[in-house]
Amino acid sequence: MKKKNIISTLIIMVMLATASLSYAALQNRAFNAASMAAIELSEIDVMTSMLKSNDPFVRANTAQDLGELGDPEGTIPLIKALKDDNIYVRAYAAEALGKIKQSAAVEPLIAALNDEDEFVQSHIVQALGEIRDAKAVNPLVDLLNGKKQVVKTHAAWALGEIRDPKAVGALITALNDDECCDHAAEALKKITEQDFGTDHEQWNNWWLSTN
Repeated sequence: MKKKNIISTLIIMVMLATASLSYAALQNRAFNAASMAAIELSEIDVMTSMLKSNDPFVRANTAQDLGELGDPEGTIPLIKALKDDNIYVRAYAAEALGKIKQSAAVEPLIAALNDEDEFVQSHIVQALGEIRDAKAVNPLVDLLNGKKQVVKTHAAWALGEIRDPKAVGALITALNDDECCDHAAEALKKITEQDFGTDHEQWNNWWLSTN
């Protein structure tokens, strides 16, 4: 009987020790998770402060890094960077906002569409396409009717990503433009689930028959 009692006591002690170790491991895991969160938060703070660097190369790289990180905390600093005096900072800030995909960035991006630099405009248009907010449709249609070919091509692509039927008429018209007709046709296919290639007449006849 004594031997059985000793064995039972030992088993209980082992179980208690195991439970203590498991609890300690859980505590340690929770501590590490909290530490990692603190490190990530610190990283965001450091990166957003680097957007204020005097070196435009640093600001541009930081904007790209914030996009790769994808943390919504970077949205407001990146929106401010859309007004930077350096074209690469503005372009990569827009690109980053497209990757983060926060609705708060849509109107600032639309406002920034009047940027005089075609490179910046193209990045802004792409970001709006990635966020896919219907508020961007009319401004993108305006660009589709413009004269900057690279911007028009990006606008056609972006409208295809947003997939709002309001863009169909403008995209059919864009089929007459040799530079962006392929992108317009692809966008029309995404929006309507029809496929008439780049044939303006077929698209136009179909569209008229549905309205």
